[in-house]
Amino acid sequence: MKLNHNNKILNLLLIAAVVISIIGFLIDFKNTVSYPGTDLRNRVVGARLMLEGIDPYFFKWHQGLPDIFDDPLDIPEELLSKLSVPPTVLVLHSIMAGFSYLQQKVIWLIVQWGALIGTVLLFLKKSDSQLKTYSIRVVSFFLPIACFGVFT
Repeated sequence: MKLNHNNKILNLLLIAAVVISIIGFLIDFKNTVSYPGTDLRNRVVGARLMLEGIDPYFFKWHQGLPDIFDDPLDIPEELLSKLSVPPTVLVLHSIMAGFSYLQQKVIWLIVQWGALIGTVLLFLKKSDSQLKTYSIRVVSFFLPIACFGVFT
């Protein structure tokens, strides 16, 4: 396959992939701001509890405690909290424990997209042909849709 004959098609695919990724990021941002982010909330609460010297795995929030320790999805009748990450992950989240939950959700969104873009850049750096470079770009931009369902 000669790349010169397919440049136009590859460029159109790349442009479409970039546009779709931008739309995907905007939808992801809207969802981040609009929805509670269930997987992140227990980590945020767990990091805050850990910093206060409270066991985050057995903690149960009740009236009279600060709202920053409340995970609305935790089930009070269960012995364990919904927290399912190791303490090392809580240490990472403790870096931003002082921020509001909304701020943490936006930061987490940026970190995830940054990781995706960083991975793509690493692949591109190791690419040894123009065809591989185009392929990596196109596949990488479509990846958020295919794997993460940003349009659902």
